[in-house]
Amino acid sequence: IRDSPALMVIDSAPLRPSTLAELLAIPPAEMARVDMARANLLCTTGLPGADGLIIEDALAQLDAWAEHTGCVIEQHAYQFRDHPEEYERSEPYWRMLTLTTVLQQHMNIRYNQRLVEDWDAWDWQDSGDLLLHGLLGPKRSGTCASLPVLITAIARRLSYPLRLVHAPGHVFCRWDGKQHETPDWRQVLNIECHGHGMMVYPHNHYHRWPVHWTPELNALEKRCGEKRLFLRSLEPAEEVAGALCQRGHCLEAHGRLREAVAAYDQAAWLAPHNVIYPHFAGIVQRKMLDAAVTNFPFTITT
Repeated sequence: IRDSPALMVIDSAPLRPSTLAELLAIPPAEMARVDMARANLLCTTGLPGADGLIIEDALAQLDAWAEHTGCVIEQHAYQFRDHPEEYERSEPYWRMLTLTTVLQQHMNIRYNQRLVEDWDAWDWQDSGDLLLHGLLGPKRSGTCASLPVLITAIARRLSYPLRLVHAPGHVFCRWDGKQHETPDWRQVLNIECHGHGMMVYPHNHYHRWPVHWTPELNALEKRCGEKRLFLRSLEPAEEVAGALCQRGHCLEAHGRLREAVAAYDQAAWLAPHNVIYPHFAGIVQRKMLDAAVTNFPFTITT
């Protein structure tokens, strides 16, 4: 914000940090000026499985995908125009269905098949399952931690009002057009795309899946008030906090515990109302303490 005797102007020019340190130096209130894809890719810094990633090249690839997707959508606009009844009479529904179809059929985007076949194989070690680079790389696969980020990043490049949303143990994206200048876009749609079609679910679906809400969870949400943890469209700083949390999970899985604590602490700084990030940091700190006690070279007697 720039102060002037005559007026106060909010600077909305994009910020383009080139390192993770530069990203973390940006105040939370300014994170809206950073491309979510850039922020997500910067969170891969130093992670196993992200070696050789050139962020500017990945972003250029994402831009090209968005341009291609936008062209396909406009070329097929007649589908909705001629038969709106086949698409819930909803232009946002049709646009997102076409967008996700292009990603699946033209870019071969998929949920990681290994995890589909064996959920117990999930070990947080593959950073490509957690952050955007796994979908932009040769495998073209990811999980609910990264697929909604890809969809949202593409959609925002097309000026669609998409936001990320957290549910317990899950992330999805939402067409959040309540205040959009285009009347036909003033809808709210919860978008799920795991590489096989697109689903749209009501909010209460996420009270049962993937985790059934307990009375304790409902009470926690009530205490959080307007800053509830789940089923709320995230603010830009919260989106970056979510990526940092995934970074922390990967570091923790590789035994890099001090770095994991730092990542969780950085997430908590960006989303100070979120009690989950300090909880994760506390778990890792207890691991570090247990390891220190176990390896202590002396016997303590009383």
